[in-house]
Amino acid sequence: MGTVLPLAGAPRIIMNLPEVLRALHGMADPKKVKRKQTKFGITANHSLGVYQKDLNVLAKTIGRDNDLAVALFDSGIYEARLL
Repeated sequence: MGTVLPLAGAPRIIMNLPEVLRALHGMADPKKVKRKQTKFGITANHSLGVYQKDLNVLAKTIGRDNDLAVALFDSGIYEARLL
């Protein structure tokens, strides 16, 4: 389960919206959604259950892209909005 992401220092990869969403869904874990609700009080709609540390690795991999950031925010997925 999960997606293998590049190690620190790896080159950035240009990703489009479908690729980022596919990576997020690949890291999804419904058990983590429940755990985040009980432990941290996070009750976000459309949450996939991806930890922040994993999002940070993905964010460093995709780099900065304002258009992608807007598209991710508009997706409505909690973790995509955090990216």
